[in-house]
Amino acid sequence: MLQLGNLTVLNLADNGISGEIPTGIGNLVKLQTLNLSGNGFSGRIPASTGKLSNLEVLDLGGQKNLSGDIPVEIFNLPNLQVVSLADNSFSGQVPEGFTSLWSLQYLNLSANAFSGSIPATYGYLESLRVFSLSTNNLSGSIPPELGNCSNLTIIQLRSNQLSGTIPGDLSRLSNLVELDLGYNILSAEIPLEISECSSLVTLRLDHNHLSGTIPSSFARITGLTDFNVSYNNLQGLIPGPLGSRFNDSSMFVGNEDLCGAPLDNYCRGEKRKRKISTRLILFITLGAALALILVLLCCCCAFCLIRWRRRFLDRPSRHQEAHRRLEAAARAQQSNGDNRGPRADNVQQQDHLMAETLEATRQFDEEKRPQPCRHGLVIQSLL
Repeated sequence: MLQLGNLTVLNLADNGISGEIPTGIGNLVKLQTLNLSGNGFSGRIPASTGKLSNLEVLDLGGQKNLSGDIPVEIFNLPNLQVVSLADNSFSGQVPEGFTSLWSLQYLNLSANAFSGSIPATYGYLESLRVFSLSTNNLSGSIPPELGNCSNLTIIQLRSNQLSGTIPGDLSRLSNLVELDLGYNILSAEIPLEISECSSLVTLRLDHNHLSGTIPSSFARITGLTDFNVSYNNLQGLIPGPLGSRFNDSSMFVGNEDLCGAPLDNYCRGEKRKRKISTRLILFITLGAALALILVLLCCCCAFCLIRWRRRFLDRPSRHQEAHRRLEAAARAQQSNGDNRGPRADNVQQQDHLMAETLEATRQFDEEKRPQPCRHGLVIQSLL
């Protein structure tokens, strides 16, 4: 097979092949795709791979036991676009030679034993779309030059020892979909500029030493669905829209001074403010109820006073009317003479007058009510 000089694609992925990669691989000069991933190859990558000048895809990921340094000959392959060496045992410094591959779009060196810092020259890879160096032993800071890779969509630097700040220059990556910086020792505040990465879907900053507050502008990233800032030193109130969208406390836990939904703890002073607000509402409600009761009592008192006044003013007129009727009855009786009996109509008139008099004086005190006498009824009245 290694004598097939016209072979363009060699895919032996996931076949359980072991041993070393044969040096004769360099004889396949027209090879464009070499995929040996998911096997059991060990040893080093043969330097003869550098003869594959037409190679566009090199996938040696998932071997577990490939080790040593990456041969510099690979950095001379001008057409190389995809390099995946993930999940192996490569060590040494992160190779700076990849910066010479101007066509490189996909670089995955994750899950190895690379050390040192990320070369700032990676910022010159304008075609780079996917950049993954997760789960290595990298140190130093994240180079702000990565903000020059305008086509980057994925940055994965998780599980290293990266320190310093998150560069605000990453905000220039308008096509960035995933930014995973979790499990490092990054510090300082989260840059507000990150919210300008409007295409973000995944933002993971968990298990760092980040401080300050969570930028409220993150809520404006409409496509954000995977968000995690747990186990940092963040503080303050979780922005309301962000807390309601990611209603999962596991995304925010581990920040002692962080508060608000979906966390259960209240911010400092917020609990007291809620108590004061509750008491204020209670006092206002009670005050309004007492004021209403007082108004009703005043209305009742005013109504009773008016009614009593009317009765008091009507009483003298009733006394006067009764007195006039009695005087009229006395004159009528005198006109008929002492020995003459009253006529039937006079008797009837006197009975009717007496009934009206009794009715009119019904509310008088006992001593002032009409008393029977020889000539009819006698009433005491004060005019």
